[in-house]
Parts: sequence; structure tokens; C-alpha cells
Amino acid sequence: MVSVIDLKTNTILTNIAVSERPWGVGVHPDAKKVYITHSSTFKVSVIDVESNTVESIIDLEGIDPNNIDAGFNPIGIAFNTDGSRLYVTSASSDNVIEINTATNAVLNIIPVGSTPTNIALSPDDSKMYVVNQNDNSVSVINTNTGASISTINVQETPVDVAISADGTKVYVSNREGLGNNVTKGAISIIDISSNTVVETVFTDTQRAAEMAVHPSGNLYTQHGNSDGTLSRMEPANGNNLIYYDIESGVANALNGLDIKEDGSRLYLTEGNDKVIIINPMPNTDVTSIPVANISRVNGN
Repeated sequence: MVSVIDLKTNTILTNIAVSERPWGVGVHPDAKKVYITHSSTFKVSVIDVESNTVESIIDLEGIDPNNIDAGFNPIGIAFNTDGSRLYVTSASSDNVIEINTATNAVLNIIPVGSTPTNIALSPDDSKMYVVNQNDNSVSVINTNTGASISTINVQETPVDVAISADGTKVYVSNREGLGNNVTKGAISIIDISSNTVVETVFTDTQRAAEMAVHPSGNLYTQHGNSDGTLSRMEPANGNNLIYYDIESGVANALNGLDIKEDGSRLYLTEGNDKVIIINPMPNTDVTSIPVANISRVNGN
């Protein structure tokens, strides 16, 4: 099920029935369609925003006769700037699937690392950065050719990827650090021009998970802990980390995270079936909305 929430009133407008195991959420750049990946299936649902109905389902089963798993377990979603291309990670086949959004046709099957989850494109759409959870790396892919440019080693079990507000850096969250930092989460900072890790910021709490970049340039990361920890990293202040404990009884295990385009609200999903809405300045006015068994959120 996909819940549609009115961001002005913080109320549920409708619930849309979709296929089993909805996971990733992506809003098309023209804001007319929403794409939903369904983990442990071959399906991507396409929702029409005006009618709030599923207008089509992209079936990835059988897209590669030489690999029966190609397209299975779709997780992450990303679009190029004009929305003509959709990129979906297939976590079980170690591929990224490139799709023509006008026809829903598969254009390319791009091999990456082990268990790709989330994905982000560079500001000029020339490169995509794919998080490979099971080999602690990020694949850098030329979007014009589908060829690998580089593989970047990061920390233990990378989870999410985001582009900095100024377009010069790639942020990668990692559940754990390596070596002596195994009890901490980590944020790897990659320079886009050189595709190298220029800094690693270790967190005070284990597991750094979903991230979102605020228009101010600050990076928000939810840590997926039972106590509902959220952090803010400030690039303008030496990448200093500030932690917030979302009130006990409101947030327990956090899942998804997104930020409203104007930066006025943060949206988190919580393991006990709630969307949590936060005013990020100064992280007050916490509100929660009960919804049905959710995992991810998109606040656009």
C-alpha cells in the first residue's frame, strides 16, 4: 500500500493498493508520476499523481535470457534531470536497470558490485554512483555508455548515497566503520572530480542509514536505532555532527528519510507505522501521522 499525505494538513488523502513489498519511492521530475520498487519481486509500479492510481507495472522478469535473476529484487530509484531515464538497482542480480520512462522499455542492464541498493546521479547526469552493500564499495558508471569508470572502497555495509548541495561531493552512509571503528557508523565523503574518498566522518552511534541533503547544504542522516537518532552534518562547519533524539514514544526504529524541497520539513518513517514530520530549524515541532506498515517516504 502507498499512503498519499497532504503536506499542508498532514492528513492522509488516500491509500493506493499496489503489488506486494513496496520499497523504493521515486517522484518523476515532472511530478506527474511516482515510481515504486517492490523488493523480492520483478516489479516497479507507476502511479499517476492526478488520479492516485497505478497506471502501469514495469515487469523486469526475463529481461536477460542469460540471467534469470536480472531485474529481481528492485530497490533503489534515480532519474536523470529531464526524467527520460529511470535507473533501478536489482539487488539480487548485481545490476542497474536503465528504463525509458516514455515507453517503460528496458534500455540497458549495467553490471555493478555485490548487492546494489541505492543510487544517485551527478548533477550533469554523466555519472551514477551505486552503493554495493555486500562488497563495501561504490560503483561509478558512465551513464552514456554504461561502462564502469571506477570502483571506490568505502566503510562496512554502505547503505545510502546522496549528492552534496553544491554538486561537488558524494555522501555515502555506512552501517559500520572498518577496523577499530566497528562500533560506529560512518559517512564517506567522495570528491566527484577525482572519484576518491577525501574524508570519513565517524558517528557516535552504530549504523548510519538513509540520508537527505537540506537546501542549506547540511546532511541529515537517520541511524535506524531503537531510540530514534537523527544527525545533522554541517559541511560549512568542518562536517561537525549534531545529534537529535526524536522523542521517546514518537520514534523508535527509523527507516526512510526525505526533505521537503524548500527545506521547511523533514519526513521520516518509523518502524511502528508512522510518518514523523520535523521542523529542521531548530528540529522542533515533532508531529507523527499513523499510516499502514510503511518503510520509505518521499516528501515532494
